[in-house]
Amino acid sequence: MKILNLHGFMGKADNRTYAALCELMPKENIVSPKLDYMHTPPDELFCRLSDIIMVEGIDIIIGQSLGGFYALPLAMKHGIPCILTNPCLLPAETEVIVNSELNCDILDEYKNMSKLRYFGKAFILISDNDAIIPENFEMCKDISSNIKRVNGTHSNIIGLKDELSELLKRLEDPKEREVHLMDLIKGIDRIMIVDDARTFDNSQHNEDDFDTIETEDDEQ
Repeated sequence: MKILNLHGFMGKADNRTYAALCELMPKENIVSPKLDYMHTPPDELFCRLSDIIMVEGIDIIIGQSLGGFYALPLAMKHGIPCILTNPCLLPAETEVIVNSELNCDILDEYKNMSKLRYFGKAFILISDNDAIIPENFEMCKDISSNIKRVNGTHSNIIGLKDELSELLKRLEDPKEREVHLMDLIKGIDRIMIVDDARTFDNSQHNEDDFDTIETEDDEQ
C-alpha cells in the first residue's frame, strides 16, 4: 500500500504520523509533502495533492488536523479510504487558525469550502483531551461511523503507531478499501439525471442498489 500523509497547520512533513508510519512500512511507500498552508490557496493545494494521488498511485490518505480538511474530499474524489486524526474540518471557525497570520483571502476560501461530508470509508481518531477542537467527536459522528476516541491531545495521540497499525492491517484487504457509490452520494440531497433532466432523492435508494468502485488492486 502507498500512503499520502498530510500534516497539520504549522506542522512538518516528518510529523508524528510520519514517524509512526516509518515504523510500520518502508519509507518509499509513504509520500509526506511539506504543505505551505500560510501562502497557498486551498483550491490550488487541493489540485496539487490530487495530482500527487494520481501520479504516485496512492491507496490511503492520512490527514492530521488541517490535513484532514484536505484528506476527506480528496479521498471521496479518488474513491480511496482516508484516516483522519483530530481533523480540522472547519478551519475558518478554529481559533488557532483564525488568530494566525493566515491571509484573509485564504481564510475566506476555507469558509466557502467548509462542508461536512459523510464518507463511509473515513476512519477517524479523536483525542480525549483535544483543547483545540473540543467538540470534534460529536461533529465527526456526521462523517463516519468508523470513529474512535483515543487518549492524547490535539497534536499527540498516545499509542498512535498501534492505532494506525490496526487500521492499516484492516485496509490491507482490497475488499476493505472498496468505496461504495452510496458512500460518495449520501451527503448529497439531490442529484441531477442529465439524460432526462429529472432529479431524484437519494434517500429513496439502498446501498445495495449501487455497485462498488474497484480499486487498482482489483483491476490488476
